[in-house]
Amino acid sequence: MNAPVAAILAAIITCLASGSSPPVGVDAVWTPPEGFLQKAHRDCDGRSGDASGSCFLSAMKSAGAPEAALAFARRTGNQGYLRLFRETGIVDIACAAFPFRANENDVCFLVNGSPPMIQVDDPKNWDEPALARNRGYDALRRRYPNLAIFPGDRGNSPAIREGARPSGGQEFAVEYFLQDGCHACARIASMRLAFDFDPTGRFEGSRLVTIRLLPH
Repeated sequence: MNAPVAAILAAIITCLASGSSPPVGVDAVWTPPEGFLQKAHRDCDGRSGDASGSCFLSAMKSAGAPEAALAFARRTGNQGYLRLFRETGIVDIACAAFPFRANENDVCFLVNGSPPMIQVDDPKNWDEPALARNRGYDALRRRYPNLAIFPGDRGNSPAIREGARPSGGQEFAVEYFLQDGCHACARIASMRLAFDFDPTGRFEGSRLVTIRLLPH
């Protein structure tokens, strides 16, 4: 075995042993052909759990999705395909379409850091105790007992804004809406969270940046 091949195999073995994932890149972006979503719904609607995901992945493959796109879909549990990728440094932005969701079909992730994939709308990635301690948030929650956090617009490229932290690393500003309990309920305020990463790409947590009341 020659040295370059041995080095490549060693890198692959190291990657597998560590459980790390290959980076997400622009090659994973996929634009479905015309009629794909209608056909996927016809074939996959009515299935549940793993069967639904396997059906969707098979539909993508049959429609010509490249392996990088299929690999990204697998990382979403076979629920979505990557429609936008923005390289921003060590940590990058990846927004996907989840066509079988009833609501919030656009989902954005912060990728290629540690951990390798963070969904910005997953509450486990928010600092909920810090939110509860914030005076403005607490006042709104007292006034609106059913106050709930909903994603902002995830369908366009500026949905997440990246910037450099003064101490080094990256921060990603993400917009949300505070609503009176449901998707169709009144929007009370907009809220911005910052997701902070150190210079090595390690996630350090999220923090509340602003809450702004919306006109009624």
